[in-house]
Amino acid sequence: MEAANFTKLLRIEEFVKSPIATQTQEGLHAIFLDIDHLKSVTVASDPDLRKLYSKYSSSPFTGQSKLPPGSNAVSISVSHSRYLMSRLSTLRAQLHLLYGEISSAIAELRMAAAYCVRSPEACELLGGTLRLSATTTDEMEEAEKWMLRAIEAGKQLEESLRTVDPSSKSMTPAGMYDEQRIASEKRASENAGHRYLLLLCQSRRCDRADEILQSLGYRFRLSEDLLNYFLSVERHLPISQVMDSGELPTMAVCDNAIPPPLLSAMQAAFAPDSSFWRQHFYDPLQSLSRSVGFFSYVYPFRERAAMSVQEQVVDRLRQIAVDMGVDLSQANYAEWWVHSRVHGAGHQMHYDSDEKHIARGGAPRHPLFSCVLYLCEDVGGPTVVTDQKLGGSRGTKSWICMPKMNRLLFFDATYLHGVLPGVGAVPGRRLSFMVGWWPAISSSILTGDKPGAAHCYPPVPLSSVTAESLQGKEEPWFLSHGAIADTSYPGNAVPTAVNVARDVVLSVPSLWTPIGGQAEHHDDAADINDKDYDLLFQGF
Repeated sequence: MEAANFTKLLRIEEFVKSPIATQTQEGLHAIFLDIDHLKSVTVASDPDLRKLYSKYSSSPFTGQSKLPPGSNAVSISVSHSRYLMSRLSTLRAQLHLLYGEISSAIAELRMAAAYCVRSPEACELLGGTLRLSATTTDEMEEAEKWMLRAIEAGKQLEESLRTVDPSSKSMTPAGMYDEQRIASEKRASENAGHRYLLLLCQSRRCDRADEILQSLGYRFRLSEDLLNYFLSVERHLPISQVMDSGELPTMAVCDNAIPPPLLSAMQAAFAPDSSFWRQHFYDPLQSLSRSVGFFSYVYPFRERAAMSVQEQVVDRLRQIAVDMGVDLSQANYAEWWVHSRVHGAGHQMHYDSDEKHIARGGAPRHPLFSCVLYLCEDVGGPTVVTDQKLGGSRGTKSWICMPKMNRLLFFDATYLHGVLPGVGAVPGRRLSFMVGWWPAISSSILTGDKPGAAHCYPPVPLSSVTAESLQGKEEPWFLSHGAIADTSYPGNAVPTAVNVARDVVLSVPSLWTPIGGQAEHHDDAADINDKDYDLLFQGF
């Protein structure tokens, strides 16, 4: 394969990563055309590849049948053309994910694996996508097979690299065209290993997972009571039974939190096909912006009235916090963000912090409280709050709250918390709206085309949004998220927030479990904390 084609591929990869290139329908369409053109050129140069392309364009590769020609039949070097085709299909999949088109992404990833089953990245992306978005047991089982294949492909890659002459300027093994690409393939194999270990833990095969984790140097992992929250729910205690123990972080729950008009407006604003997700370059599998990671907006509610439906919800939550026993009297700013996760996606354990303050060299500081408003029903894993604080010793206790439509959870934001990956296969999205309540927070006006942490709302002055400034771009998301007229409950249906659903939050008997039963015998086991984060396996 001519080097010129790989140069074109590198250019396409940069475009796919570019928020500017993918921001307009025209830009996205142009990238798809570039990918398809390069595919056509590549296929035309290889008769065998042409047959493979025709076969798997009409019948996607599932991994259940005999591997396609040039896959495991080649010992060291896979056809460079096939690796290029695999990368192109992977890039198409990433573009589909940018628009929340998971089924189309899976179809492309099947083709990517068909072209080059020796690519750990193609196999890992397919296995991971199937696992996170699985809606059937068959998809779960297929996901596990692809994870194992990615792990094996990584071992084969390492072996093949040992046979390459370092002074050679020829193409690297398996058609991988530079050192950066090889490094990416290696990382994919490692990621597949972590996904596989989490799958073992969530399918009651913790003993097998512990053997591998111990060989990797981990000392603790999240407990089976947490990772299998459904399977061990009979061992959990309602929060009302431990409220008086003095060991519980401040938590409060209320169902039916916001009135139907606001609830409907929020669901429409954050529907799967909403421009909000596209314009923030949101990846529904990783639950973050592909351009910047975390992003949020700040509402100075003591300085001005609500300008959007999100800010109207913030006002409502602030009103009922009093009845829930949550003191927001010192709060002046509300930082809000939102996530739309497939069932199998989680959010690693973390502390809510002033991200801009930390980026400027400041010490970590946390909001007074954080809260979660669930905008979905029975999809995704629970929110978990622990008794572990930043800089303190390893936590020992945790509490979980399951998602439910229009349920509100307040908790003390100084404690370690996260979202557990959903167990099993469930369709739909876990949609949640989060607010951090601050006395003061570092914020800024949006600059350039990227979102970011703690931006002012609206992200740009409304006066600057004109037909000329858009120049064919999609209308900014915030223009359709304005405040609504009716935010009331019908009739006398206003809920009494003091009727808090206390038994909705469950006390889980453990947080971290020693791996192999050996960690607790070390004198320093209790001192493992945030500084030893890499010794604590989460798997997500």
